[in-house]
Amino acid sequence: MSTSKNDAPDLKGNRERTDDGTLRQKRGDTHIGTIEKQYDIDLKVRRDMRLDTYLKKNNIKSLNDLIKKKNRKMAVDLSEILVVGVSSRALFDLEKENEIFEKEGIAGYRKYQQENENEPLSPGTAFHLVQSLLHLNTVAKKRIVEVVVMSRNSPETGVRIMNSLKQHKFDITRIALSGGEPLSPYIDAFDIDLFLSKDNKDVQSVIDSKSCAAAYIYAPPTEFKPLDNRVKIAFDADAVLFSDDSEHRYKTEGIEAFHRYEQEHEDDA
Repeated sequence: MSTSKNDAPDLKGNRERTDDGTLRQKRGDTHIGTIEKQYDIDLKVRRDMRLDTYLKKNNIKSLNDLIKKKNRKMAVDLSEILVVGVSSRALFDLEKENEIFEKEGIAGYRKYQQENENEPLSPGTAFHLVQSLLHLNTVAKKRIVEVVVMSRNSPETGVRIMNSLKQHKFDITRIALSGGEPLSPYIDAFDIDLFLSKDNKDVQSVIDSKSCAAAYIYAPPTEFKPLDNRVKIAFDADAVLFSDDSEHRYKTEGIEAFHRYEQEHEDDA
């Protein structure tokens, strides 16, 4: 096994890799009871059964495939619901935890998280946006928005995140803990429509996979205090809502070519 240090899940660093350089998979000795609690599912087996034993007995390749299979059996119809996936680092402020990982490694990070699992995490860059999105359900008097928290934490180190969701009274019932694996494979498993993150690489990975829309969440102004729960979303027309033809002209030929192209195609749909 490689001697490179582990990633603090959902934080910066190098994930532990095997000798051939591939990412290590989720620990097989995780108990089924932990998986059931984390993903709100009932696998109808002993809670102390190991994950690897369950996967082998049921001919399932990975935890991701197991979650996909269970989600297909969900009674909830998500076809008219906006499903937003938000990384835990965007929802909560985990910068101090990242510093601990950088200085003390995965062991120090795990110890700190477990010692502070009942200490609520402070709001992160996406905190107020998620609050406002979930408030739309109250306004509509039905569920039109579903939020899934996505994190590279494992179930063992993710307890503090789950507790913080309850303490901040978020109406969030689904959370994806990848145990150090990339988050992009979980997008399809959880039927995500929009992925929000503070990690540019994660955002680009999701965009490249063409699984859903994705956006980088910038930090709000220091003194930002939302006056109400209204949600206002601004879309960039060039290369987001519409094609990047005009933007390409500007970048490659200059502003005059851009204006000329716009005038020549002003009546084009």
